[in-house]
Amino acid sequence: MKNEEKAKEQLIKESAKLHREYIQVKEETKRKKKEKTVVQLDETFKNLIDSFNEVIYRANPKTLHATFVIKTYESSPNRANNFNIWIN
Repeated sequence: MKNEEKAKEQLIKESAKLHREYIQVKEETKRKKKEKTVVQLDETFKNLIDSFNEVIYRANPKTLHATFVIKTYESSPNRANNFNIWIN
């Protein structure tokens, strides 16, 4: 009977360990998907900015202070990598 109890206890421990590993893999997969999404959104944003030749900004409607400004450089051969962002 003691051997059966030890076997059950060992099985429970192994099941718990496998469950923890499964959760870790699942969380890692979620994290990687989120990172990939961020990279894709960043690339989309850069492509959007690259399509403009103007200054883009956002201002606080009450104070009219700029909270976000992007200026692309028309003369630069690779404008997507040469824009300035200021956040106040």
